[in-house]
Amino acid sequence: MRTLRIRFPSGIAVADDGSVLWAECYTNRVLRLPPGGRPEVLCTLPEEQLPESLKTGPDGTLWIAGLFAEGIVVLDRHGRQTDFVHTGGLPLNCVLGDGCLYVTDLGSFDDSAPEAAQMTGRLLEVAL
Repeated sequence: MRTLRIRFPSGIAVADDGSVLWAECYTNRVLRLPPGGRPEVLCTLPEEQLPESLKTGPDGTLWIAGLFAEGIVVLDRHGRQTDFVHTGGLPLNCVLGDGCLYVTDLGSFDDSAPEAAQMTGRLLEVAL
């Protein structure tokens, strides 16, 4: 077993070339581990785009749930931001399927609301 020391990892995905990609919440970094290689920083997202989870598209595009960004950050395979899908709320996870982006989201989070209301979220379907 190989172990890498990383800082507060969250999302993880595997690219079509076999590279392992992951997000680090506290550093806002997205990293890549190429097959047989060493970890490298793919990009560092702006502070408001805290990466929570990530998925890879068939063309190598990365879809990253930006927790406080109120949407999904879209990067090309080189780590350059190409788009942003505004969803509102606090997106936690996403997946691609059938021409849609599905997003789990905490909605409009209000920590002053009763606990039961804080745990209510939504599932979004965004046509691509």
